[in-house]
Amino acid sequence: MGSAGHDDGFGGLYARGRETFAGLLPDGGERLDAIFALSPGLAHVAVGTVYGYLHHRRALDARAREIAALAAIVSSGMCGTPLAVHTRSALAAGVAPAEIVEVVVECAAFAGFPRAVSALPAVEKVFAEAGIASPPQRSPREVVLEALDTARRRTATDGRGPEDEPFAPALRPGSDTTVYTLAPDRALVLCAPAGPVDGEGEILDIRVVDGRVAGTTVLTESASAAGPAGARETAGAARHALTAFLRDLDAVGHGPAAEFVLGGPDLLDDTAPLLGPLAAGIRPRVYGLGEECAAAVFEDAGPSGPVIALAFCEGGRVRSLRVAGDDRAGAGPGPGLRDG
Repeated sequence: MGSAGHDDGFGGLYARGRETFAGLLPDGGERLDAIFALSPGLAHVAVGTVYGYLHHRRALDARAREIAALAAIVSSGMCGTPLAVHTRSALAAGVAPAEIVEVVVECAAFAGFPRAVSALPAVEKVFAEAGIASPPQRSPREVVLEALDTARRRTATDGRGPEDEPFAPALRPGSDTTVYTLAPDRALVLCAPAGPVDGEGEILDIRVVDGRVAGTTVLTESASAAGPAGARETAGAARHALTAFLRDLDAVGHGPAAEFVLGGPDLLDDTAPLLGPLAAGIRPRVYGLGEECAAAVFEDAGPSGPVIALAFCEGGRVRSLRVAGDDRAGAGPGPGLRDG
């Protein structure tokens, strides 16, 4: 897209924002060209502000930021291009279709039912273009919480059966269960014992397919507890990479050597939520989740609960990092992680 004919001060931010948007949608650059064909200058300001600046602030990840954007757009009554664009980018950022619909439902209580109802056709059109059914499948959080409730009821009345074994850590009396959404088809459940249970809590890595729990793996600090030996070894390598990364982060913080040691400014930005727990002396438990993925859990990181960092590794190094917000079972939904 051409410039507005002069240096408007947004050129650098626009280039960064265009790259960010193109990373969310395969044809993102072409979509921006079409939307702003009449006014390239407006593209510089809008894209530069939203995707060049706001999307690179440290406090929220892309998934949480898109949820906030959707809520603001629906509440303002904008049912045209902004809603369509941010519905697509929310899907690309790992927001489940059911979560997008739930944002509209939530907005009805605060912005009014007419605005929420008016938003539904625009959202449904984007879903149809993406091949997503209406209504969409339940969110991972809904599926997992229902599965846990069913297992608890069955255990209380009939005793634990074979079908409940995958959820065993969450079924212990007094277990404090916390659900973290990772992606439209994946969730982590942190099971923290109320009292000493082998000295540790455990994590369930749960896959959700077609609105049902399709697989559950109990993770240990050394690697995945399930799978062949080769899978355990690769999970252990990812765990080792994240452990080394956190050790380096604790040593250099965000000082002058941080970008060189940790691997670049974008990765450095993603580590900001971990500085507080590390400075407070909280040492995480690190889990291997697969060949290229590991998670670190910081217990007692603050009043909102544990902090979970999900790392994607390649070549023995952490290449990208996402940090989960708290999403306690029985509480309202909160920001989560994007898996990718």
